[in-house]
Amino acid sequence: SAARNHRKIHGTFARKDDSMPGAISTYRDLDVWKKSVDLVVDVYRLCKQLPDSERFGLISRMQRAATSIPVNIAEGHGRYRT
Repeated sequence: SAARNHRKIHGTFARKDDSMPGAISTYRDLDVWKKSVDLVVDVYRLCKQLPDSERFGLISRMQRAATSIPVNIAEGHGRYRT
């Protein structure tokens, strides 16, 4: 049956084989990961425009928060790929 060819992951169904067209083989294939990396670049660019007095306050927090997004996506993708 068709249900045997799929497994349930977080409320959605994913095919067991990765040979289908458009299959995600790595987190780098995910559009959301690509956009999150763009966000990191934008945040770092923006932080260069802020005063040095914010170096260990706002800048540090913004950079850590932005960087955590693609890291968490990659970690979550890896968790369900093994």
